[in-house]
Amino acid sequence: MSYLYKGWCKVNTHLDYLRLASWDTGAYTKILARLMRAWEGDWEHSGWLQYDGWAKDGLFIGHGTQAKKSHTILNISGALAQKMLPTLRDLLGWYCTRIDLQITVEACVMRDDRLAYIRDDTSTENTTLIESKENDTLYVGSRTAEKFTRLYEKFLDNDKFLRLEFELKGQQSRAAWEAITAGEPVDKIFKYHLKRSKLPPRVIEWFNAYGIT
Repeated sequence: MSYLYKGWCKVNTHLDYLRLASWDTGAYTKILARLMRAWEGDWEHSGWLQYDGWAKDGLFIGHGTQAKKSHTILNISGALAQKMLPTLRDLLGWYCTRIDLQITVEACVMRDDRLAYIRDDTSTENTTLIESKENDTLYVGSRTAEKFTRLYEKFLDNDKFLRLEFELKGQQSRAAWEAITAGEPVDKIFKYHLKRSKLPPRVIEWFNAYGIT
């Protein structure tokens, strides 16, 4: 499955980060055993914040306490989050504390536009633009908010692309994950947040125009 815009083909939303959590006292041993059976070798003892656990490639599974209660956390980043989605969406007793959704299209959709111009046309002043010789990045909103937007240029295989990401936390991430586990297409969740973003209408149209369902 391709997650890049090529011509007028369909573009798929790609999970770029997923953090699930559980208050179930047996969740840690159950999911750890399941993961290690399915994915043998090269596990490394690791930690994250107050959680002690195990890591492999882009995944961390840890156990700790939160509000003086037993708590399990599962962090998955990059393409692995998308790859594991069919398995993870069937987990019972877990909730989501962060989910990043992204779509990557060819940078030619911008024509002569630039992220600096896009920043000036956003419907909020809460933006940060980082410019460099090769690629620029635009942040929209606050990193501590329940929805944070990233729009940036990215080189893949020597070709230039434009990636749009929504980082969802708090109630936004819980609602998104509940919809996914109920069978809602990830593309539809992305489009929901795209329509309600602070980005200029022309940018929203770029991602609406190229086959997102």
